[in-house]
Amino acid sequence: MEKMILIPYEEYLELQEINKKYVLDDSHINGIPIEYFLHIDYLELSIRAYNVLKNEDLNYIGDLVCKREAKMLKMSNFGRKSLNEIKEILKRLNLNFAGYSEEEKEWEKPLYAGDISVQEKVNKYIRIHYPNLND
Repeated sequence: MEKMILIPYEEYLELQEINKKYVLDDSHINGIPIEYFLHIDYLELSIRAYNVLKNEDLNYIGDLVCKREAKMLKMSNFGRKSLNEIKEILKRLNLNFAGYSEEEKEWEKPLYAGDISVQEKVNKYIRIHYPNLND
């Protein structure tokens, strides 16, 4: 049985506006899995892992899933412990390194990824579908 979550009417109206602006279904934005749009600021990463990702301009989960583990380990100040930390987060999101599926092409960050309305939609989706992500 699926949980029903009630949201304020204002939030509902905001989501309707977002739906008009972007092609959304339950779990995708313009055909891209919504998890790809999750900003790393939302995650509770160690300071070292966070700083390395920021320095490498890897700001979204979509940026991470396109990387190979070996390439991640070659980044300065990024070791096995940081890699395992990120792998655990990706696992909770049902993702892994080097793509969402074998058929999918490499994710290129769309210009609208940083749009505040997209990020609000993503954060709401993550809170609902992955409530224990940062546990």
